[in-house]
Amino acid sequence: MVAPSIFKDRGNHILYRRPDLDRIGDALLDLWETQTSEPRWAEIEYVIRSDTFNATYTYPDEIPPVGPDEGSLDRRARIVARHFGDKPIVYPPWDDDDGVPQYTL
Repeated sequence: MVAPSIFKDRGNHILYRRPDLDRIGDALLDLWETQTSEPRWAEIEYVIRSDTFNATYTYPDEIPPVGPDEGSLDRRARIVARHFGDKPIVYPPWDDDDGVPQYTL
């Protein structure tokens, strides 16, 4: 599964931006498939701050177990907090068709 998320620090909150899976989904999957060693990484965190780029690869045995009431959005919120602190995450309105936030530009 490829499930990228884009977040932008807006000072007093974090803004979620929906990535274009048509443009980057296959590229991310191709990147994962190029790794020849086992186990393959399970997650990548890309952080861009000013002119600095950092990529962190997380392997399956490094991902904490998920609790019975925890979903992938809970894990994502923890990762965002690790990079940006305890600021609230602002999501755009959810689109009724697929349940994913949409932006009108």
